[in-house]
Amino acid sequence: GSRLVTHRTMHLGPEEVLAALKIEFKEELSTHDIEDAIDAVEAKLRAELPHLRRIWIEPGHATHSVPPPETKER
Repeated sequence: GSRLVTHRTMHLGPEEVLAALKIEFKEELSTHDIEDAIDAVEAKLRAELPHLRRIWIEPGHATHSVPPPETKER
């Protein structure tokens, strides 16, 4: 199946969140299949988390992901 490679969220306001996801899809899926899968993920996220107002989903592989930025402890 598919798997989540990375995700980031950003609060744009009290009731507005942006989500950016990179998902690794099976190699044998066609572009149309990937588009359908992305639409399904977006619909499920919106149904369960209505404050997600902006959702970006990028297909990709774990080996091509950028490591997360270093965070400072507070």
